[in-house]
Amino acid sequence: MPRVRSTDYQRSKLYKVERIWWKHYQEQEKDVYGTPVRFSTLQEAQTYGNNAWRFYKKRIFPRSWLNNKPLRMKKARGGSSWAMNTGGWYTNKKGISYVLIKLSIYHMKAEIVLHEVAHHLAPEKEHHGGIFTKIYMLLLAQYLGWSLSYMCKIANEHNLDYHSNDEYLNSAFNRITKKEIEEEANKLQGVA
Repeated sequence: MPRVRSTDYQRSKLYKVERIWWKHYQEQEKDVYGTPVRFSTLQEAQTYGNNAWRFYKKRIFPRSWLNNKPLRMKKARGGSSWAMNTGGWYTNKKGISYVLIKLSIYHMKAEIVLHEVAHHLAPEKEHHGGIFTKIYMLLLAQYLGWSLSYMCKIANEHNLDYHSNDEYLNSAFNRITKKEIEEEANKLQGVA
């Protein structure tokens, strides 16, 4: 009998790889990347998340029903954060629709906010699959300056899927990768 993939087939694998990426960049922050991006209020986190949401929601897997939906963050109870990507949205008492991220006070960091924004940018019910992972990697590279080459290396070492058929996502990913390769080549020429 063939093995059926679960709906979130690589969640634990992605979480493991995320921890490796995070640890690497926490160790590098003082020398290379400056101070980490942390938020003291939910409003700061929402402003940061909105920047990524507004820029990419019409570009990566564009869906017309998302075009006018703002991103809202609410405080999550406990230690977990989440973004509900089920193809729906929430409506407040005034009738205003929005997409929702619940953020724990323990997760007031840019890499977590970008993880949750990536859930809303990914197609409905993508969970932590290859498309979600590629979007998340792009956001980390774009907003935090993390190396796609490094993230791909670690992802490949752990057999983490990060594929996509979205033309915009693939071309943006490839542009950053090409730029990193050129910068590395220039560094090597400067040393030689």
